[in-house]
Amino acid sequence: MGYRVGEIGKLSELGADYIKIDGLFSRDIATNAGNAALFRTYAAIAQSLGVGCIAEGVSAASELASIYELGATGACGRGVNYD
Repeated sequence: MGYRVGEIGKLSELGADYIKIDGLFSRDIATNAGNAALFRTYAAIAQSLGVGCIAEGVSAASELASIYELGATGACGRGVNYD
């Protein structure tokens, strides 16, 4: 999900297994209410389609906590501890 949000209606036709949300929306999500609202919306769309929601570009523990609170099912980025 990113700049092609206008094509969101086509998602159900694709048969995707997950939606990956661009790092632009997960950046500073713990302190940016606008990013949090958009992320929550994208996570809800993924849930309604029955697919996972993965956040890209997570760079801090606070962002990681926030994206899971907002409905993400996965994350990637330097703020994710893969141990």
